[in-house]
Amino acid sequence: MPLTRTFDAAFPEAVSLGAKFHAMSPWRHEAYDAEAVRAFLQSMIDNPDGYFVCTGKGLIGGILIPLWFSPHVKLAVEMFWYSEEIGEGKKLREGFEQWANDRGAKHIQFSALADKNEDKLRRIMARSGYDAIEVGFRKTL
Repeated sequence: MPLTRTFDAAFPEAVSLGAKFHAMSPWRHEAYDAEAVRAFLQSMIDNPDGYFVCTGKGLIGGILIPLWFSPHVKLAVEMFWYSEEIGEGKKLREGFEQWANDRGAKHIQFSALADKNEDKLRRIMARSGYDAIEVGFRKTL
């Protein structure tokens, strides 16, 4: 059964899960601001093109945008996705996919951390019908 978009967000669980994700991310050297996270999640809930779900075991958020070069084509972009239980990430992804489909998205884009789990996630996403399209780079100034 697909997850439904969360309007009455479970902020304490989301902030806690977000902190765990932050601690293992390439952004862990930057401060984690729980109040800013709450405000950001609220803005996603308030945005009719935003998506946010927190199950207590995981969370996912994204947004529906037009392709910049083809504005009639809708793209659902995952902005964050984290789970702690086997199977929970799949359930979150499938809920996002259902939301994207219901909203008329033609494409869905997920990103992945370049870490020890990257190869495994690449295999999982390929089995789920995704192909790799970009590699991200960061430079700290």
